Amino acid sequence: MPVFQQAQREEQDITFVFVNQGEDEALVNRFLDHESLSLENVLLDARNALGDATGAMAMPTTLYYDAERRLVDTHFGELSRATLQRGLERLR
Repeated sequence: MPVFQQAQREEQDITFVFVNQGEDEALVNRFLDHESLSLENVLLDARNALGDATGAMAMPTTLYYDAERRLVDTHFGELSRATLQRGLERLR
């Protein structure tokens, strides 16, 4: 998550959306506070609707969408700064 926080600050031309699947707001907020994370666009998906709609059932999953709303890349599992940058390059 710190990798995403840094990228969200640096990549002003890319919108990051963070979706938590299955946990309530209090738990999510405790996690963010405990980890000292400040993220924009944090959404809650209690019913796993995003996973059902995208087929992304493994967590964590990173989905990269271009400006035309097309899925251009997917990464399953944790990722490094380098892996995130490679995915972002596909959006440019």
